[in-house]
Amino acid sequence: MVKNHVDLKSVIVTDALIAYKGLDIYFVRHDVINHDKDEYIRGNVLTNTIEGFFAYLKRSILGIYHQVSVKNLQRYVMKIVIATIQEKCVTVKDLLKNAADMLPFGIIKAHLKG
Repeated sequence: MVKNHVDLKSVIVTDALIAYKGLDIYFVRHDVINHDKDEYIRGNVLTNTIEGFFAYLKRSILGIYHQVSVKNLQRYVMKIVIATIQEKCVTVKDLLKNAADMLPFGIIKAHLKG
């Protein structure tokens, strides 16, 4: 499923869930963080940022919208992405910098494609 939705030139970072095994066959690289062995960061490889974002997204959907349709899911996700970027900004320059910093992670780039 991941390979159907993520650019094959991407570097994939996941936890050690068995469902992710074998992604290195399809992508440039697959780094695995093993929480069972108390590993949460290795150099600049970590999953905490995206796990935190998904937790925030889930709380927003359940607490505000209660449910979302597949048709509108991208809109809800982008609304949360934009809110996350804006939280960290004091000036327009900060806003643009934070948006640019997210581009390598494909969060905004994927939205711009679709």
